[in-house]
Amino acid sequence: TKLEAAEAYESFLHGLSGNKQDKAKIQDYLDCLVDMREYDVPYHVRFAIDCDVRCGQWYTVSVEAATVKLEKRSDLLQRAEVR
Repeated sequence: TKLEAAEAYESFLHGLSGNKQDKAKIQDYLDCLVDMREYDVPYHVRFAIDCDVRCGQWYTVSVEAATVKLEKRSDLLQRAEVR
């Protein structure tokens, strides 16, 4: 979760700036990465990629409590007319 990731990142930062006696060199920096995001990708584009929501498709949208559910409508395959 987001809170766990934040706590892990904070503990990592404290570990680097902590005791000089316990200071050890990091061998693999990829092991220290907690979260990596593309800052130049807008949220709605990231959502569409992660949830496999595609342009040109029809979806049934339903809201239950605080959850939004998208269901792809494969029965609606009508394409736009070519000009």
